[in-house]
Amino acid sequence: MTYYGDNAPQLAGSVIALATIAYIVFGLRMYTRLRNSSFGVDDWCMAAATVPFTALTAACIGGAYHGIGIHQSHLNKDETKEGMQWFFFFEVFYCAAIIPIKLIISFMLIRIASNKTKYTYSLYAVSGMFTAMNLIAMLYIIFHCLPVQYAWDTSIKGGRCNPAQTLADIYYATTAVNIATDWFCALLPIPLLWNVQLTRNAKLSVGVILGLGALASLSACIRLVYTVNLTNTDE
Repeated sequence: MTYYGDNAPQLAGSVIALATIAYIVFGLRMYTRLRNSSFGVDDWCMAAATVPFTALTAACIGGAYHGIGIHQSHLNKDETKEGMQWFFFFEVFYCAAIIPIKLIISFMLIRIASNKTKYTYSLYAVSGMFTAMNLIAMLYIIFHCLPVQYAWDTSIKGGRCNPAQTLADIYYATTAVNIATDWFCALLPIPLLWNVQLTRNAKLSVGVILGLGALASLSACIRLVYTVNLTNTDE
């Protein structure tokens, strides 16, 4: 079920391409860390992140061919229900995946700042903040409707959901926390390493970390724009 006037093919293609790059980077990092016997907490977080990330990728691809990215006017009742089910799993696994992914950066910086207590404590505080916020969001998404299946199957008798605006507000709050913590982690290496003599390769690595943090934050900003349409039933 694909309507080429909609965004389903582009969505699936983008997810497959980016997931392929992510798995290649993951494999190279694991190979390098194990070969150099330098496996750390951040690497364990990366390994753990592959589980919800894989589920998230599957939900995106499955959703692309079952309603997500397709205008609601092109879908019948059963197709809408299936699309909503895929979207539900996407929401849950997004929250589950982003926690260990963000912890990778935090623990990488904690390793660098191991001798600087104030930076270490601030990183733990920031990590606790985004972990708690995303856990709250995940639990709210799961239990937004009772029974849970009512989130995609409104034919269930006696089912009910909280107001859609409340869910949108949860998204706003979570995205705001993620943006703030992304920028914090992106900019922290500047004062942390300001007076440190680094090799050219080390400086390049720090630059990459800063760039990734900024990119993640910009992506979250773009996602926030589309969050406005969460309560729009026409799309």
